[in-house]
This record gives sequence, C-alpha cells and structure tokens, in this order.
Amino acid sequence: MFLKSEYLNVIVLTVQSIYYYYILFLLHKSFLMLSTAQTVSASCPLVMTPSSVVVQYGDAFTVECNSTTDQKEGMGWESNYKGTGLIEADHVQLNSEKVDRWAIQSQCYVNLNNGTQCSEYLPITVYKMPDSVSILHENTKQPLVEHQDYGFECAVANVAPVKKVLVTWIKDNNSTVKECLTEESNEKPGNCRSDFTLSAQKTDNGGTLMCEAKFDFGPMGPNLQPIRSPVMDLQVLCKYFDHVSKFSSDPSELVQEFGASTSVNCTTTADGHRGLYWTYGSEKQDNVMNSFTELQIPKRPTNVTVQSKGIKGNQIELKCDVRDVAVVQNLTATWYINNNTVVNTTTFLPRGANLPMSVSNSLKWTVQGAATFTCEASESGPLGPRFVSSDTWKICCPITVAPAEILVKFGDPTSANCSTTEADADGIGWEATTGGIGLTSSARLEWMVKEVKAWDIKATCFINLQNGTQCNKPLIITVWKSPDEMRVSSKDSDSMVEGKPHRLICDVINVAPAEKVQVTWYQDELNATLDNVTSSWELIPKKDQNGANFTCKAELLLGQEHNQTTESKPYTANVQYKPRADCPTKYMGRENDLHLDMVPCNADGNPPPDIYWYYKDKPVISTEPLTRSDSGTYTAEFKNNMGKTSATVDIIVEYGPLFSCKDHYNVTENVKIGSECEPEGIPKPKSVLFKDGKEIDLPKIWKRLDSGLYSMIATNKHGRANHTLNITVLYIAGFSEEAITQEFTLGENVTLDCSADGNPPPQLHWKNPQAANVHVNTRGRQSYVHVTEATSSNAGLYSCTATNEVGTVSKNVTLMITGKTRPVHYILISISIIALFVLLIFICILIYRNYRKKSGHYDVIGLSDSLPLTPRL
Repeated sequence: MFLKSEYLNVIVLTVQSIYYYYILFLLHKSFLMLSTAQTVSASCPLVMTPSSVVVQYGDAFTVECNSTTDQKEGMGWESNYKGTGLIEADHVQLNSEKVDRWAIQSQCYVNLNNGTQCSEYLPITVYKMPDSVSILHENTKQPLVEHQDYGFECAVANVAPVKKVLVTWIKDNNSTVKECLTEESNEKPGNCRSDFTLSAQKTDNGGTLMCEAKFDFGPMGPNLQPIRSPVMDLQVLCKYFDHVSKFSSDPSELVQEFGASTSVNCTTTADGHRGLYWTYGSEKQDNVMNSFTELQIPKRPTNVTVQSKGIKGNQIELKCDVRDVAVVQNLTATWYINNNTVVNTTTFLPRGANLPMSVSNSLKWTVQGAATFTCEASESGPLGPRFVSSDTWKICCPITVAPAEILVKFGDPTSANCSTTEADADGIGWEATTGGIGLTSSARLEWMVKEVKAWDIKATCFINLQNGTQCNKPLIITVWKSPDEMRVSSKDSDSMVEGKPHRLICDVINVAPAEKVQVTWYQDELNATLDNVTSSWELIPKKDQNGANFTCKAELLLGQEHNQTTESKPYTANVQYKPRADCPTKYMGRENDLHLDMVPCNADGNPPPDIYWYYKDKPVISTEPLTRSDSGTYTAEFKNNMGKTSATVDIIVEYGPLFSCKDHYNVTENVKIGSECEPEGIPKPKSVLFKDGKEIDLPKIWKRLDSGLYSMIATNKHGRANHTLNITVLYIAGFSEEAITQEFTLGENVTLDCSADGNPPPQLHWKNPQAANVHVNTRGRQSYVHVTEATSSNAGLYSCTATNEVGTVSKNVTLMITGKTRPVHYILISISIIALFVLLIFICILIYRNYRKKSGHYDVIGLSDSLPLTPRL
C-alpha cells in the first residue's frame, strides 16, 4: 500500500508540471503574437513615378501616381499646390508648368472599397542656385602674418534650400567639406556661411584660397555644378627677427572726417633697430619690418546739381553732378520725380582710392507734361549714412489735351482738341501717324480722323517755345475690335479620357488689343473659374462631364462702361471612360422564353460597352432561349476600349409542373410515407391527392387498406399536371397462436393445419419429424400435415413458416401422446434438472469441509498450566 501511494504522488506531481509548462507556453506565444502585431503594417497599393522630385524654381515637373488594386472607389492628389480631388481612375498626374512657390506638400491617396484611405507622401525639393559665393576676411587689405590664426567666411547669398548646401574650402590642392550655417528655418531662399580657420605659415605665401557651394540632394538627386568664389591670393609676412612682436602702430585703422586733425603713434621696445620713420602709400623696402595704419578720410559732396543736357523731340536728358566726394564706393545717386517717386537709382563703382573726386549720372525722360526732378546723393560710409540733395529742376509744359485718352473702334472716326495757355509759344501742332497738323499760330487746335484704319495710330500735341525748346503731350489712343470668331477646340484629340489631363483651347480670332482680352471658361452655363486669364484650360475629365458643353467668353477690358464681351459656340465634351455596370444578383424567367439579353443590366461607358456572357468560364450566346438545365451562376462582362468590368447573376429557369415518377409503387405496411412521387417544377408546385374521387390527406404510414389508385394534381404559376398512381401495400399477417400443444393417442389419425395472410401471398413450409405416416398437403394459403395411425415416433415439434418479400412468420405445434407415455423432451428436461441439483449439493459440501480445515476446533483441558493446547481433528 505504501508503494502504491508513493507511485500515485509521483504521477500527480508529473501531471501538475506538464500543466504549468503548458500555461507558460501559451503566455509566451500570446506575447509573441502581440509583439508581432505591433510591427506589422499593411502597404499602400500606390506607385509614384518618380518617387521624389527635385526641381528648380520656375521649372516644370510631372509625377504620375498609379494604383495597383481594383478594390478602390477612387484616387487623387492632396496638395497645397494644384491638387486634383478624388478621381475614379487607375492613375492621376500632378502637373506643374512653372513652380512658383518654395514649400510644396503633396501626397497621393486612394480610397479603398472597405472604407479606408491610405496615402504616399511625395518629397518635393524646390531649389535656387546662389546669386553669389564669396570669401570674407576681417581685413582683406592687410597681408597675413606668420604663426597667426585668421578666420575666413564663405558667404553664400540667396540660395534655396539652405539646408541642402555644402561648402568645400579649397586651399591650393587640399579641400575640406563643411556645412553651410544659417539661421533660416524655412524653404525660401536665404543666406548661409561656412567658417574656415587658417594658421598662417610662410609656406602659405603665394598660395590660393577659394570656396565652392554645392547642393547635396543624395544619391538619387541631380548632381548640379558647384558655384565657386573668386580666388583669394595669400600673402604671408615672415618674422625676420624675434622682437617683431614688440613693434606696432596705434591705431592700426583710422577713419576721420575730411578737414579734421588726427595723429598715429609708432612705437617699439626692440633693441638693435636703426630708427623709426613713416612712409605713405605702398612704398616698401627690403630688410625693413613695417607696421601699417590704414587711414580712411570720407568727405561729403561739396554740392549736387541738376542740369539739362538737351531736348530731342519730347525726350529730355538730365544730368546729376556730385562734386568733390570721397569715398566713391559708398556713394549712391537717386532720382525723384515730383518729390516722391523714385525713377532711377545708381550705385557708383569704387574708384580713385580714397581721394576726393566728382561723379555724374544721367536720366532720360519722355516729357508728358509739367514735372519736377531732384537728385539725391547718399553715402553709407564708416561715419554712417549721409544725404545731400540737389535743387529742384522743373519741366513746364502748358498743354491740355481733351480728352486725354480715346477708345475708338477700328474703322470709326475720332478726334481730340489741344490747347495751351503759354503766351510766349511760337505755335501749336499735332504730330500724328494719321491726320498730323503742322505748326499753327493758334492757342487751340483739333486733331481729327474720319476713319481709323491703323492699329498703332499715334498723335502728340506740341508747342514750340520762344526759348527754342519744344514741349509736347501725347494723346493716349486705344483702337479696339471685337473678335471675328471664337471657337473652342481640343489640343490633344476630340475625345477625352477619364482621369487623364486634357487641354481645351479657346481661339479668339482677330481681336484688338490682344493684351486687354480676358478669357473666362464655362461648363453648362456655370463659371468654371479654373482659368480666367489665358486662352487654354487643362482639366481632369470625369465621366459626369461626358456630353457637357464648354464655352469661353472673351472680354475686352476697355473700361467699366466700354467693356466688350463675345462668347464662343459650345464645345460638347466626349469623355471616354471604362464601363460601369449594375446587374441584379438574381433573375428568373420561364423556360424557352428566357434568354440572357432579358437580364436588366444597367451598363454605362463611353464608347458604349459590349456585353459578353459566360457560364462556367465558357462563352454563351445571349439570344438563345434557356432551358431548365441551364440554371446557374452566369458572368456578364462589359468591355470597351477603355477597360472592362464584370458582374455575376444567378439565373433561375422556371417551368411548369412535371411528374417523372412511375405509375406503380410497392410499399410496406407500417412504414412512413416517403417521396414516392414528388412533382417537379420551379416554383415548387403545390400538389393535391385524390382517391376514389375524393381529396384526401396523405397518410403518415402505409396500411394494407391504403392500396389502390390515386390521382395527383400539381400546379404552379406556369401550369398544371395530372398523374395516376397505383399503390400496393405489401404485408404479411402473423399467426394468432404461435405455439400450441396437441395430444393424441397411439393409432389415432392426426391433422395439423396452417394458414397465413399477406401481400403478396406467403409461401408455407413445414418443419416436422420425418416419418412414413406423415404427409404434407398445401393448397393456396392453407397447408396441412396428416399423421396416419400415429405412433410414439410421431410425437415432437411441428413448425409452420409463412414467407413473402415482406418477411417471415412461424407457428409451432407440439404433439404429445396421452396416458403414461410422456414426451421424450419432458423426460430429458426432468433428468437434467435432477443432475444439476445433485451437482450443487456436492459443491456446497466441498466448500464447507475446506472452511473447517482452515479455521479449526479446539478443546480446553485444564490438567496443567504448563501443557499446551492441542487441536482436535
């Protein structure tokens, strides 16, 4: 028992361990599934060509986005620059004829049929080459000194994007790449710089230094040529004696106003020198160590004057003289008309070192009336900005032209009056390409043209003054003409393709002036507002625009009250698109009347799609009538030259009731009713059962009395069918007594009968003891056993069996002899029972004896306390 308990404990512990390990395995597997779920993401079925764009400001680019799935509602470009909106297409384009912004955010997206949207971002980089690349140094005019550190700056001006610029410093044949530093954070053009430190050595003397700026767009971007700075020549002064550091001039730089006093100290603590002295300019001596002081003496201009260099027709040339000024490289001259409008600015190039000098600037002007001119000289030198202005110079032209501006239709007459209030005028006249009038001594003169036949007609009224000058005032003339014709045409082809860019052209024929024409596009009387300044319109056609009418209107902007509008004839759009179809999921029709062309599929497409029907992937003729065997799932495919689509339809071929069952059925009694005869038909027919002219309900189980003729009538919406059915109920009847005993006396004639009922009639067969005096006689459903002068050998069991196709039944008859004689089988049974009883008694005796031997029986005899007890056997 102890071992059995120990084994049981080991088994329990083993089962518990297996259970715990299984729990840990499930937890580990769940953790791995969660970890995997966090890193898996579905890809977006979009392909962009190219995948990124690097474009120069002002250039054009095109990117095509294609979808790799058919399970979508549409796709488009979402952008802050020429987005497309949602388009039902397999590809969309992002087009730009001229990039005019620095930051472009664009992404292609697709709306899937499951209600989700995914997108792909398009990296777009807009760049601009730098205006200049130059090297700046804290003191460009002084040579370098050996063993001193100097800082240089590479300045890159007006470049974009700044963050993509790398600067390469090139000293002699060595190069160093550095970032271009900037404080700009956006994509617009800006400035950046790169610092370079040089520790001057005497070997650097005579060397060169330059820098170059280059864009780094990565391995997939364009490789643009770098922009280099001018080459800087390096001059390094070497220390000829150790105490050069004890030699200096103070200050080293000096800016002093012209006419003011100043002083500079030159000192040294070195021993062994041969004296100190000053030189001026660039004088140099061998074996002499110099300490420089740069002296700059700016001087304001003495005066600024304006004078006329002459008049030619209505052109006058004025001259601005800036006298006795220094330093010229910081000088700018600005012209003002009527005291506030800047008409010209000139910055003078450096010249004449630091010496005072005079400079001048000219201005050519077309005289159109009285005006005043002023020239202002400004300098932004080291002493700060300073300004000197000239006196005002006046142009007086006392001419009045009425009206001052004329709008005239080509071919119409026109006229204008010119008058003057100048008493000292020698005369007045009109200088014109048509209808000019020479000098006339009058204060008023009319210019007239009966029919304007020139597009560039010009007319100017002038007066000659007694001082020999001429003053004039032009008449502003605009000759206009409405278009002879306006028409809308297609640049590409007459047919549009859904989702593909298409350009319409509005031709405005024979209109003037062309620069004043504004074109507006309309679709079906609605202002398109997509392009109202040019004569072309690029649109992304949609299928809904098929058959739409496009028109353009040209408006001559001659003034609010004089604008002229002309409209083109409508242009009807022919938008081609792939088929779209809507078919019922199920369609039913009557046999031989139904064909596939009757299925109400609404198909749309341009060109109109052709329909093809398939059944089990094989083409079928849609005009052929269908029979009941043709029911099934069919595929309708719609095709045109733009693509194809398909739909599936369950076709159900209906037909009237039909009986295909036999006329006669054999059934078994007490068996449940089966489907011996069910009518066919679609829809399923309703059936009625008649017997003996009366409508009856079909019984649940068959009985022998149910045999007979039945009439069945089946109906549905397509007709009616009759069928006569003969039912035969098969059965076999059992015997009323299955076992009986019959006595006879010796020498007696005995007759045993057996009869059975059934359908079909059963076959009767006897099993009995064989004897010469036993005879069997069968007639129909009756069978007899005749025993003549029965003897003891005729006693025994007689069995009658009735059999047909339904089954078998039996009847047993036992013949016994009356009187002393018992049947043999009774004697045998009695002997068997007695033998069995004797055997049981014998077994009980054996068991009892065996028990007494094991337990024993003892007698206690008290003779002596020392004697042992002995058993009695």
